[in-house]
Amino acid sequence: MKTRGARSFITATLLSLACAAASACMARELFASRDEGGAFMLIAVKTGEPSSAVPRTMEVIARRCEDMGARCKVERQGGEQSNRIKVSISGASDITRFRSVLLQEGKLELRPAVSKPNPSPLQTYPTREAAQEEAGALYDVVPYEEHNEPAAFLVVERRPVVAGSDLRSADAAPDYDGKRYMITFTLRPEGAATFGDWTERNTGRYLAVVLNGRARSAPYIRGRITDSGQINGDYTKEQAEDLALVLRSGSLPAPVEVVEAGTYKP
Repeated sequence: MKTRGARSFITATLLSLACAAASACMARELFASRDEGGAFMLIAVKTGEPSSAVPRTMEVIARRCEDMGARCKVERQGGEQSNRIKVSISGASDITRFRSVLLQEGKLELRPAVSKPNPSPLQTYPTREAAQEEAGALYDVVPYEEHNEPAAFLVVERRPVVAGSDLRSADAAPDYDGKRYMITFTLRPEGAATFGDWTERNTGRYLAVVLNGRARSAPYIRGRITDSGQINGDYTKEQAEDLALVLRSGSLPAPVEVVEAGTYKP
């Protein structure tokens, strides 16, 4: 009996490892609770390389499902070259919010702003065209939307100092006035070392916190910063919690589009 049990355990372990390694094992189900039905959506991953982007998208969506505490089944539709994923969701109390969190891009970058350092004010531009003229071919232009005010534009360096892949954690926290919320984050050791070196060398420079292609804030560097930072953006508690969850799970590797949605029964 002991030998048979050991063999069963080893067999189950090998099957689990094979499933994790094989690209054909494309269904992932979270939580052991009974499927009571719910909502589904069929999404298309908009990429020219579905063989790599689709499995990565499935992993990110599955992590977000798990973090939000619902039961999800994430399946690839149509074979290994297909760009379609079906997500079946059971147990979500607010399906609209749930879908929004699952499909957020979640791309974070800390990018140096092209501006004279403090005490000069941050250089902004009233239109994208004016910013683009200054940026030329060397830099990028991003909208600047601190505290949800009407957008100006920033010119930023093309290469980020650190990016979302350097994140170790992200959490929602009350802002300084206690009325709104911000996102605090910490960095992995390698990202923290890079960030510390850069901030030590660039005291006084403005650093744009770019989230999904939009600068949410651009503070100036007061001294060496190592493994932590924050994103201010005039968020509600729910918005900050959702964004922190998205950042913890990692960014989607490519844009996604919902091509079908509805409900299902178990």
